[in-house]
This record gives sequence, structure tokens and C-alpha cells, in this order.
Amino acid sequence: MRKILILAGRYLPGYKDGGPLRTLINLTDALGDEYEFYIACFDRDQGDTQPYTDIERDTWNKVGKAKVWYVQPGGFTKKLLLNLAEDKDIIYLTSFYAEYGYKTLLLKKEKKIQSPVVIASMGVFSKEALAQKSLKKNVFIAGCKMLHLFNEITWSVTSELEAEDVKRVMGEKSKYIVAEDLPRTQVPGRTKKWEKTIKICFLSRICEHKGLDILIDALLQTQEYSIELSIFGPIQEKEYWNTCQEKLEQTEISWIYKGDVPSEEVQSVLSTQDILVLPTKSENYGHVVFEALSVGCIPIISDRTPWSLVESWEAGYVVSRTKEDFARALMEYMNMSIEDKSEMVDHAVKLAKYKVEQSKMKTGYREIFELRGKLMKKLIIIYYHDIVENGKGYSYQKVEKEHFENQMKYLKEHGYQTILFEDMEKFLPEKAVLVTFDDGFQSVYKNAVPIMQKYNIKGNIFLPTKYIEEQNPHFMTWKMLKGLCETGQFSVAAHTHDHVDIRTLDDASMKRQIRKSEELLETRLNVYVNSFCMPYGKYDKKSIKLLKKNGNYKFVFASFYGHAGEKNLRNKLLPRIGISNEDSLDIFEKKLQGKMNWKGPIQKLRLKIANLKGERIKQYDIE
Repeated sequence: MRKILILAGRYLPGYKDGGPLRTLINLTDALGDEYEFYIACFDRDQGDTQPYTDIERDTWNKVGKAKVWYVQPGGFTKKLLLNLAEDKDIIYLTSFYAEYGYKTLLLKKEKKIQSPVVIASMGVFSKEALAQKSLKKNVFIAGCKMLHLFNEITWSVTSELEAEDVKRVMGEKSKYIVAEDLPRTQVPGRTKKWEKTIKICFLSRICEHKGLDILIDALLQTQEYSIELSIFGPIQEKEYWNTCQEKLEQTEISWIYKGDVPSEEVQSVLSTQDILVLPTKSENYGHVVFEALSVGCIPIISDRTPWSLVESWEAGYVVSRTKEDFARALMEYMNMSIEDKSEMVDHAVKLAKYKVEQSKMKTGYREIFELRGKLMKKLIIIYYHDIVENGKGYSYQKVEKEHFENQMKYLKEHGYQTILFEDMEKFLPEKAVLVTFDDGFQSVYKNAVPIMQKYNIKGNIFLPTKYIEEQNPHFMTWKMLKGLCETGQFSVAAHTHDHVDIRTLDDASMKRQIRKSEELLETRLNVYVNSFCMPYGKYDKKSIKLLKKNGNYKFVFASFYGHAGEKNLRNKLLPRIGISNEDSLDIFEKKLQGKMNWKGPIQKLRLKIANLKGERIKQYDIE
């Protein structure tokens, strides 16, 4: 079991750090059976002058599924950090500003720490975050850069948008891994009875960023309803809170401020409420949204969080950050029948359960914790479409069953190690090969699968979900695909919903294609989807940018000759080598060995010319 050292400002029994602390607790709860977590943190909560009671310093304390070492402020010496880092496989920093952060980076530069070091971005590179104490932060970052402290660092980010912030500040070549925050593992559901008075709550830090004033303004438009407003959270901006109080005191709204809530009590508090309102400017994750869903408290949130699923699952409301839209959502909910409210509550709890299952399955933290120096060795990726008998198939690219068997036999006899999509997040074996199939034709199920099972070859299928959903007879069924996935020998990934040339799509259309495809694969097959393949292998700069913006995929595949390496992974575009029916075993061998990779630059040049000419493929034709 790998040992993970997490250096953080605070951990349990603290609670004042809010989301960042919740992130660590959920992480250890979810993955504590797979990894040994060692957490070093300060011995007191944020802003407190006295240490926690019932803890021991200078030794490991067992706390949940982690071992915790408590340090007094100023106590993170280089000697201590070296002792803590000894025999640990990964060093995970929650801040580089803090004393434990920059001192660890100095030790890494001095080669006194050999293990990979990962820094959680935690939103510190957003324009808003950098604008606060900007001079101090910019000088500090510039100094770290001059000392080359970030040269061997991998960044942990919660989304591609956060990755863009990292690259903007740290440079385009910055290494990063997307690891979305994990939710709590507990989903209690709702047991509360319905009452005439609607209980509305705000549970977050009280500051302009979180938007309590917008909630108050929205409630002023709904005063004809029977409402009780409960406000929870630490007062971060006193002047702002005074303004909010003045607004409230001038209304007839029944309200109460109940102070901060320890992390372990949040679900219990939310279970007493009907609605959670969060008009936030931005959230890396938004743990409180999940916690509301988990107890059937309906979230009404701004469209600046990663919780767009709330809308599509009909589990709440996602609206623009205006008092009018929040008021409209509040009134719509309050005018619902008890039956409709109960149905929305059911959807909320189901969404929470889905997030728990999927988050643990697809978490990027495993990729972080499996780092061993370089993330990838050379990877050979080959692709097929139809595997046919007597030339009868549906794709323009067909390989006869006999040729295919000879090629699989060659892989087996020459020591090639075939892998699945999820294996790409781990340290790759020597002579690693990813065998892929585009589109999921029934011919692959009929002709290729038995051969692969015969030679113990792993396979991977890129699926345009529309044709499966519509039960097109040329494509595999959901039942076939589920059976293949359950063998552990096959994996699936996204290929858009409609198999459309993504160069033709605008942002909204791209989002629909990505989300519909990913959701169908994950819900129908109960799988983790980490990869996406460009239909027709075609792309341009705009489509790559849109894909990064709208998708959470770790790996994106095109169709040009080459072997994939760390550079391809960083750029998020991996080459694939097409196998044709005319390939002799000698040509097949040359393709595996990279002797045909000289074609790659030619293929890229042709694509650039086609992009300049505006040549686009508008639909997918089946012969």
C-alpha cells in the first residue's frame, strides 16, 4: 500500500477551513482503504490561539482513516519535514505559500526529497484570488520561479478551467492532473415532514463572493410567502455582514444568524431545511451543494459551480447570479405541490448517491498517488473499425478476421502488454499497447472479441452513444457492452453522442455532445470514462480548446502516426496508428516499432490544410 504524506494547514478536529478541510476528510474516507494517509498540520484551528484538546504533538494520532501529526505554528522545520517525508511515496501540499509548502519545495530542489511532490492549486491562481494582496503574492511567486522551485512539480487541479489558471501563471508546460474533489460517502436521504413554512438557509462564508446579499434581495420579492431564513457560516467580511443585516432588519422576513457549523454537523443542519441558496461567484467544488442533495435539501445555486447536473437531474435550480433569477426559482419551488416537491427531493438524493459512486470510481487522485517519476513511458496505440468476414462490414475501414487474428497472435508471442483506458493513469509496463476500436460495430463483438479472449488481449472501444441508444442493428447493444466491461478485459470511452465532426460545433453543442455521451456511458454501463476520441480523428485549435473547457477527460485521441509519450499527455492529444486490411505482418511490426511514424507530420500538415480550406464532415454515413 502506497504511503501518502499530506501537508496541510488544518485537519480534524478543526472545521473553520470549510471546503479545503472537507476535501481532505472526504479524500481519506473514500480512499483510506487503498492508501496509507499521513497528514501533518497545525495543532489549532484557523484564527485560534489555543491548541486542540485531546491530541498529542510529536507523534502520529489515529484520526479516522488517517494518521495525523500536529505541529505548533512555526514548527515545520526542514528537519521535521525530512523526517515526515522519509519512506513516503507521494508528498501532497495544500499550499506553497505556507511554511510547510515552500520549505518542502526547497528540500525537493536540494534533492533531499526524492518522492514526487504535488501541489493542490486550491484556486489560488484565479484572477480574483491573485487580486487580493497582489503585490505580496506576485513577489513570492516570482521569487519561487527564480529559484526554480516549481520545476519538478505536478499540480493537482479540480478542473480544466483551473488548469488554465495554473498554465497562465506557471507556464504552458506546467504538468497537472485533474482530480475533482470527492463528496462525503454518506447519503442519509430525507426523513423530514413537510410544513407550511418554507425553511431557507444560507450556509457558507459570509463575504461578498458568496452572495448573501443577492439571496436577501431575492427574498424581498417573495415576502408574500411564509419563510424562515437561517444563516450559517463564519463572518469573513464584517462590513459586508453589517450591510446584509441592515437590509434584513428593514424587511418582514423571519431570519436568524446561527454562527459557524462544524463540518460533521453540516448534513444534520441541512436536513432541517427545505432549500439551500448559494449565489456564489465561483466554486472549485461546492461541498455544501452535495451535502444539501444528500439530505434532500433542494439547492438553488448560481451557474458558476461544477454542479450543472442539478438542473439536468431535476434536483434543484441552476440560475444566473441575479436577484431576479433567484427570486424566480424560489417562487417556482414554493408554488409546487407536495408531490412535485417530494419528486424533486427523490431526484436530489439519487444524484448524491450517483456522485458518490462515480466520484470514487473515476477520481483523478489515484493518478496522483500512483506517480512514480514520469507519468508515462512510450505507449503504442492502434485502432480498428470493422473486423469482418469476406469483406462484409459497415465501415470504410475493414480488416479481415484472419488478418486480425494473426496480428493479435503476434502481440501475444512478441511480449507486448495490452492495457485498458484506466491503466493509462498508472505506471505503464514495457511494450505497452492500447488496442482500440472505433464506433462499436457488432462485427467487433462477433469476430474480434472471441479472438482477443483466446489470446488474452485487452480491448478498448470508442462509442457514439446515439447508435446504441437507438438500437441501430449495426452497433453493439448496451447489454453486449455491459457484458464486455464486466469481464475486466474491455473498456469503453466517449466518441460524442452523434459521431459529429467536432470542428463544426459551437460551445453549447460541444457541451451537449460531451455530457450526453459521458452520462449515458456511466449510467448504462456503470463505468469510469476517462478518454475521448475525435470522430474521424479530425480536430483544430478551436475544437481542442472547447473540448478542454467542456470535458473532464484525461486522454484525448486523434488519428495520426506516432507513439504517445509524456508530451502528448501534457498537450492532451494522443496519436493512434490505424491498421488496415492491406497491412502484412511485416508492416504491422514496423507500425508497432515506430518505423512508420514519419507519416505523422505529413498527416498533421494535410489536416492543417483541410482546416484552412474549411473542409468539414457533417454526418456519419453507414454503408
